[in-house]
Amino acid sequence: MGVLEWHENQCLMSRLLGKGPETLTREGFILHFLNGGVAALFYAVIVDYLSLRMNTALLGVLFGLLLWVLTLAPIHKPITGVSLTKHPLGLKPVLLSLAVHAVYGVVVAYMVNMWLG
Repeated sequence: MGVLEWHENQCLMSRLLGKGPETLTREGFILHFLNGGVAALFYAVIVDYLSLRMNTALLGVLFGLLLWVLTLAPIHKPITGVSLTKHPLGLKPVLLSLAVHAVYGVVVAYMVNMWLG
């Protein structure tokens, strides 16, 4: 429950496979890995299509945070039943998730920048 993305993926896999979410660590990881890969491909296509050539780190942070706002924030409570604003662990999981999404965005941005040349 403390890592928002893991919690979501385990709840999703629990529904798909009909098993308890606490038993689906590997399956949750696989789903999270696939989600991250699809998001990175989407980023690469958009950056290439729009020919965005600005500060790579800034673009990556913006992508990571936008991804959080558009994908994680609206679906977390419907999937997990846990509110982001009234999380039992306070704001720590939300802040950690935002920070990790920013790091993910920067990593994706640099990888795409190297790939696109």
